[in-house]
Amino acid sequence: MRRPPPDGPPPRHHHFLHHGPPPPPPPRFGPPGRGGRARRGEVRLVFLEVLRDGPKHGYEIIRNLEERSGGRYVPSPGSVYPTLQYLEEAGWIAAEAQGERRVYHLTEEGKARLDSHQGDLEGFWDRYGQPEFSTSGRHEMVFLHQELHDLERTVLEGARILMGAGQEDSLRSLRKALESCKNHARDIITGRKPEEETP
Repeated sequence: MRRPPPDGPPPRHHHFLHHGPPPPPPPRFGPPGRGGRARRGEVRLVFLEVLRDGPKHGYEIIRNLEERSGGRYVPSPGSVYPTLQYLEEAGWIAAEAQGERRVYHLTEEGKARLDSHQGDLEGFWDRYGQPEFSTSGRHEMVFLHQELHDLERTVLEGARILMGAGQEDSLRSLRKALESCKNHARDIITGRKPEEETP
C-alpha cells in the first residue's frame, strides 16, 4: 500500500463509513484549554503515544486523551478517524476488526517515529497536560469517568427497551430525568444554587 508523505493532509474518507458510525464524543469536563489549537503533527504523535500503552479503538483514544489532559484536549470523532487512517496508511499503526469496531495498535515503525519526536510530544503536554491533583482528587476523576460511562450505558440501553415497547411517555420521562441531572451538575460546576434559578 502506498504510504502518504509524513506531513501531508489526512485522507477525507473515514473508516466508520464502512463499519458504522462512531460513538458520540465524550462530554467535555475540566478547565478550558490553554494550549490553543493542536498542530496536526503533534496530534498524530499523541495518538501514537496513546497506543503505546496497548491497542485501542477510536472512542478509547478519545477517552484516554480526555482523562490525561483533564478535559483540555478532547478530539472529536470527525478528526480522530481520518487521523487514524492516515497513521495506518503511513505504516505507523495497524488495525484489526473486533466485532463492529476497528482496534488499532502501534507498529515497530510507529514506535520508531514516536521515539524520534519526543520533543514535540513534550511541547504538546506542556500546553495540554493535566494539572497536579491530590490523590483523592485523582480518584474522584476516575470515579467520575466510570459513573459517566455507566450512566451512558444505562440510559441508552433503557431507551432502546422503552422504544421497542412503544412506551413513549416513559422515554420522555427518561429524557427529562437526564436533563435534570445535567442541570444539577451544571449548578455544582458553576456554584449556582438551585433557588437562584429563574422561573
